[in-house]
Amino acid sequence: MSAIWGVINGKKNITKTVVSAMQDSMKEFVIDRCDCIIRDSVYFACGLQHFTKISHSERLPIYDESTETYFTADCVLTNREEVIRMLSDAYSKDTLNALGDGELSYKAYLQFGER
Repeated sequence: MSAIWGVINGKKNITKTVVSAMQDSMKEFVIDRCDCIIRDSVYFACGLQHFTKISHSERLPIYDESTETYFTADCVLTNREEVIRMLSDAYSKDTLNALGDGELSYKAYLQFGER
């Protein structure tokens, strides 16, 4: 599975020292790619493993400026086609098919909330 880590540093900006220390703590794990978000006092990272074809293009974590939401997931959707069908009124099928499972989960969250 992938790894998720981060820190919220109150009112202080995230320093390179904090980022380096957290990234160094993940070096012992098999991670194909690491993506992160650093915004003022928030550092949020996701170490991704490429174990499905679509996982190679997945972009996590997500920061959605319009909702000021941070999101990531460590998941494999077993009902991926069903989720795509449920979202097809709001998004094009090509767009949905191109998304990784975590990104697709975020679209579902936007559409349906916690339910």
